[in-house]
Amino acid sequence: MNIRIMKNSKLFLLTIVAITLFNSACKKDSENPVVNDDRIVGEWQVDNVSATAYVDGFKVEGIEVLSDGTLEFKNDYEGYADFSLEFLGDQSIARGPFTWERDGFELVVKMADEVIRYAVIDDEDNLQRLQYTYKEDDSNDEVEFTFELKRSR
Repeated sequence: MNIRIMKNSKLFLLTIVAITLFNSACKKDSENPVVNDDRIVGEWQVDNVSATAYVDGFKVEGIEVLSDGTLEFKNDYEGYADFSLEFLGDQSIARGPFTWERDGFELVVKMADEVIRYAVIDDEDNLQRLQYTYKEDDSNDEVEFTFELKRSR
């Protein structure tokens, strides 16, 4: 057998093996999706929300915040919110689907057209404590909210 033919046969065989391995690896990935083992995955009760305001450079504590509801974070980086928050007489309701991701020590939640970045204070199996700072664009005043979530499932 000619050496040139042998080289071509070996190259052809190696190419077929590489294509077969590549196709089987891609097929496995699509059949077995990656499981997200992030501790936030699950259903959480919004257990307690506290607020500290900073007005004209002064710290104001003891502001009453009423909250009720749940948040569900799913393996596929999607979730569902169903909770309400009442703060200084204004009520906000978060109800509907959202997407989420981790960015270092932050949890980024995207719901409708809004993106909220929460600092992760506690990241435990049955307790999540998240902090969000609200600041108006035209003011130096801000409110720092701390959300305490307890696992319900």
